[in-house]
Amino acid sequence: MDTEMAPEPEVFHTLTSKEGDEFQISAKALRQSIMLSTMLDDLNGDDDSKPATIPVDSISSEYLKKIVDWCEHHKEDAKPEKEPDMPNGVRPPPPKFDIPEWDKAYLTVDETDMYYLLIGVNFLEIPWLYRYLLKMVYCFS
Repeated sequence: MDTEMAPEPEVFHTLTSKEGDEFQISAKALRQSIMLSTMLDDLNGDDDSKPATIPVDSISSEYLKKIVDWCEHHKEDAKPEKEPDMPNGVRPPPPKFDIPEWDKAYLTVDETDMYYLLIGVNFLEIPWLYRYLLKMVYCFS
């Protein structure tokens, strides 16, 4: 008798852009966004097995797709933690880091796209993507 259980099927959630376009994102990839994780927890508790539809009305389809693709590529990375609020409002700088080659290539965009990606990523609270984008702006300016 085989006692091995079949793996759980991967759950996908739906993000709806400003234009009403829908993008599928895996539960693991969605966890790269602190804001989306919090919203999902508010909707479903800790149960990632229930698909949810989350409106993201402030981000256009073009940029939401790029953000979702980045999250899918990084879905096996550690789940980011919200940075603690500092009493004096000043946060220590993040540790030094290099931007991985895949991210450099994927995030090489013009200034306008960089601007809208930064706004969207900041809204969704995706710490590493935000850091990579800021470093690219700093290094290429």
